Amino acid sequence: MKPGRTRLRMKCVATDNGASPQTGEAQRAAAPGRRLLLSTAVVCLLASLVSLGACGGGASPSAQTQGPGDFQFSATSLLPATISAGSKATSTITITPENGFNGSVTFACSGLPGTVTCSFSPSSTTGSGTSQLTVATTAAIPPGRYAFSVSASSSIGNQSAELALGVAQPDGLITPIYFGIHGHNVNDPDWTQVAPFGALRLWGTGTSWVNLQPTNGAFDWKRLDNWMSAIQANGITHVLFELSGTARWASSDPNDTSAVCDFSDQDPPTNYGFCAPPSDLNADGTGPDQYWRNWVAAVSQHLQSVGSADGIAIDSYEPWNEFTRQASNSKVGAAVSWEGNDQQLVRMVQDARCIIVGNLGGSQTMEASGGQTCEQVLQSVNLSAPVDPSALFLSPSTGIGQTTKYLAAWDSYMSTPGAADASDGYAFHPYKTNPDMPLESEMLPLLLEFESDPTVTKGVQQGKPIWVTEGSWNTNADLPDPDDQAAYVAREYLLLFSVANIQRFYWYSLDQVCQTLGCDNVSNAQGGGTLLIPSGQAGCTNPNGCIQEAGVAYGQVYKWMAGTSQTTPCTNSQGTIWTCVFTRSSPAGYQAEAIWDTSQTCSNGVCTTTPVPVSSVYVQYRDLAGNVTAIVNNTVPVGEKPILLEN
Repeated sequence: MKPGRTRLRMKCVATDNGASPQTGEAQRAAAPGRRLLLSTAVVCLLASLVSLGACGGGASPSAQTQGPGDFQFSATSLLPATISAGSKATSTITITPENGFNGSVTFACSGLPGTVTCSFSPSSTTGSGTSQLTVATTAAIPPGRYAFSVSASSSIGNQSAELALGVAQPDGLITPIYFGIHGHNVNDPDWTQVAPFGALRLWGTGTSWVNLQPTNGAFDWKRLDNWMSAIQANGITHVLFELSGTARWASSDPNDTSAVCDFSDQDPPTNYGFCAPPSDLNADGTGPDQYWRNWVAAVSQHLQSVGSADGIAIDSYEPWNEFTRQASNSKVGAAVSWEGNDQQLVRMVQDARCIIVGNLGGSQTMEASGGQTCEQVLQSVNLSAPVDPSALFLSPSTGIGQTTKYLAAWDSYMSTPGAADASDGYAFHPYKTNPDMPLESEMLPLLLEFESDPTVTKGVQQGKPIWVTEGSWNTNADLPDPDDQAAYVAREYLLLFSVANIQRFYWYSLDQVCQTLGCDNVSNAQGGGTLLIPSGQAGCTNPNGCIQEAGVAYGQVYKWMAGTSQTTPCTNSQGTIWTCVFTRSSPAGYQAEAIWDTSQTCSNGVCTTTPVPVSSVYVQYRDLAGNVTAIVNNTVPVGEKPILLEN
């Protein structure tokens, strides 16, 4: 190389402690009151006076100037990725000399608020060396994500890295964003009559690839735009978008006419090939994968544009729905969601992550694509920078109904090179499979088994969240009694936050599920976890729809939980009787306790209860219908439907 000429290396620097430099998350600042996404903090290295579009914020994954007497500068992600107010996080800064560099490099921070200080030990290095960056917060810092820069300055020039510090909500605070929902009928009026949902997952909404690009040509955004308008009208501010499903024209199996693949029996033959990988992706994960890349780039850009205009955060993406439902582990004739292999899915996930987030979460090249970098992926879709480096990129989701088989498929995928690093968090779908077993005996053991999976355990330790991106009692036929349904929705929301540490729960679903992907015609619908029956279905004549008993219960448990803090898990120290304690900062001294008994039952509108002595602290209780009753003689009737004791 000629003296004085600048060369840019397009790679990220591996670190020794397992925390890899990542990009883009530094750009997000969570609004006060928002439950933080416990994703890994990120770093993007910039070349002096040069800005390239391969990493978040317009920088390359690792860009460094090189010439006589240059050095390479890297910074690890902050650990812990998210801290509480008054705590500290650290990063390791590394200087690696190149071409005989032996100068002094001095470190500094910029862009932090006054409630945060940063220090380096040592404050400078000569030649090669490392320094520990410590970021310390005061107790007064509000929750959020704080982007800042770390600079390395020498006589030959400056380099910088972008980091993000996450400050968590106070321990146990439950925010509205925990209460997610699925909707299927875009024309449903006033979803808020059930509850002011905090988040929505776009799936089963007619917004899949096949709907928005039915042929290999221009996209038709009308249906997606209609949904975004409905989301805005109902005050929902956070959206999870599901990328899953291959358009028939791009599918490697476009003539799959079996009814086994999800949606293949709906709107035939349009949806044939929905579960297969794209045709330009080889079995070993090689190939251009350009069809998928173009889809991901187009839909994520459109979502960001519309979301920004409407005040909606498209803050998360899920790359594939329930990929563990495969022909090899499902009952004959049962629906499957993925017909490719692990190598193909990892490649698709990595391509999508590069386009949206701008990094791979670990290694910065994709072996299956011949060592391509995210910069090259972005160039292939004519982007100079990722669409939204702040987005949380979840794992493909898994169900837990057949735990052993699904966990085997999960472990197989997660052990594929690149898979674990490409996920900022984990998505799974717990559904009731045994109508005769209470969810505490059926669901919780399955959830805890999933959380004990080595990959999940390691990720949680690194700050990766666990989300339930679908869940309910499954079809209404599986749990037909309205009282049982009300009890189920309340107990699941109470337990998932407390016992399983779930940070978002997207209930499935608000309304009836359409039998077509379009979901504009709801004349042929089925129920699944139904909270609201649209007008004209199942005998409902109310133009605003008919709220079911479970819908009323959902609204009540939202009022019970949103804005409260829960610092100790729910417990069944009294055998079949479960209790969960909550507090509020306002009014001062507020305390409440949810209580229910799994041994009690309901049938035909009659529910059994047992008298339970309670603390004299409590003077009244609320039920799932919204009624308030004074407590007499420190005793309350406890049944399968939770009640809330209040002081």
